[in-house]
Amino acid sequence: MDWILIFQLIILLVLVGITANLMSKGTEELERILGRGMTGGVILGVIYALPETIMVIQAVLNGIYNFAIGSALGGNILLFTLGLGFISIFYYIKYRSKIIRLDKDISIEYNSLLIATIILAIAIMYGKLDFFLSFLLIVPYAYYIYKRYSYFVDGNVKKEEGSFKRSLTYLLIGGVSLIFLSKYFIITVVSVAKDLNMPLLLISILLTPIAAELEENLTAIKLVYDSPSDVTTAVMNFMGSKLENMTLLLSIIGLWQSISLRSSFVYLLLILVVTTITLEILRDRNIKINEGIALLGVYVISITILLRLSA
Repeated sequence: MDWILIFQLIILLVLVGITANLMSKGTEELERILGRGMTGGVILGVIYALPETIMVIQAVLNGIYNFAIGSALGGNILLFTLGLGFISIFYYIKYRSKIIRLDKDISIEYNSLLIATIILAIAIMYGKLDFFLSFLLIVPYAYYIYKRYSYFVDGNVKKEEGSFKRSLTYLLIGGVSLIFLSKYFIITVVSVAKDLNMPLLLISILLTPIAAELEENLTAIKLVYDSPSDVTTAVMNFMGSKLENMTLLLSIIGLWQSISLRSSFVYLLLILVVTTITLEILRDRNIKINEGIALLGVYVISITILLRLSA
């Protein structure tokens, strides 16, 4: 066993934890000024989608379109199952509440994600991603930004005292660190797994997405730990970042090159099913503890299907 790799992984884990703490501090500070929606869904969503955005652009420039699709949508299965599942379980342990009640304005994220899911379903049935569908995919995200901005300027957000400069400093330091750390963290996790003779398939399907989304999950748990009311921000963050991935990142691929989706049909269908299940759970703006546990089961089933299909 390469102990240098193990030591490197430990150091990176500590740095990821520090990054998550900075991001949560910046988020809590910015919430007082801009509100949960603009902070959690839009700003955090953009920051957490940056590493995937970079990977998608690199893959598109190198003509690796299937990898670009995987990079754009790979985190959806993880965050909409393990992410929401762990939040509900952690919320129950911390606050002894079997139900997470989300703020009503999360309907903006919900409706935008619903529209994006319908368009993704159309793309899957259409069988290819081209200029027309890519343009169509931009619509839900544009709608989302418009609704969030309108909600803010219409005075629906209760503004409090807060330091924009301090919050921006926290988020910039955390966000820039995130971009660099995520790359080396994933590389190190893969190297350790190979050193332990784990199958490459298991690494690519199971470990890499967990490593890529670790900072986002840790930030969400830190937000919930600091205040039960911040659970809405955490869920908005998940929905905002994955909405961007389903719309803007996929549109980048189709605007660059018209590609067939046949080879990714089952993978895309699985993402569609998982997202639909998540939307059904969030429809009443509540997440029950049994629903959170069920989402963990959905993750296990999804990974099992992917492993069997790739065998």
